[in-house]
Amino acid sequence: MRSKTETIWLWVLRIFLTLACVATLVFILSNSLKEAQESAAQSSAVVEVVQEVASVIAPESSIANATGEAYDILHAWVRAIAHLSQFALLGALMIWCYFSYTSEKLFLSVPLCLLAIIPVVDEFIQSFVSGRASTVCDMLFDTAGGLIGVIFAALTLLIGRAIVVANERKKQASAEE
Repeated sequence: MRSKTETIWLWVLRIFLTLACVATLVFILSNSLKEAQESAAQSSAVVEVVQEVASVIAPESSIANATGEAYDILHAWVRAIAHLSQFALLGALMIWCYFSYTSEKLFLSVPLCLLAIIPVVDEFIQSFVSGRASTVCDMLFDTAGGLIGVIFAALTLLIGRAIVVANERKKQASAEE
């Protein structure tokens, strides 16, 4: 039986995770609605930051000095990592959110199906935006990112559960002494 304080904190966690899922999804879909020029400018700004950091860490590196075709490749990698990372965040948040409401694995297919459908919806939206196109490659990066997030969240939940069980055993052993 949970104490009143534990119940309140559980509901705070549930609300936070639910809002974080929604905010992440809104962020992802709002990026899909950006026209090609705006999207390219946004990722170019990130490439510039990457190059600035690389010029401090390794001034002679190919990343710090990328121009022309090398810059285009770096830009493509930044965009791919952006796809992976935002969907990894969404995947982790969705699993943490799901398990904050229930420990039942019966309906785990719901967040997993959503993580499979959202990349398709994301790319479908882009097909209607000026200068943008839907690509299977982006869908694969999105799906891979979601899967990475799910695995990360599952590992954190397993580790957290192992810590709780170990602490309960220690308390039990101390009480028996």
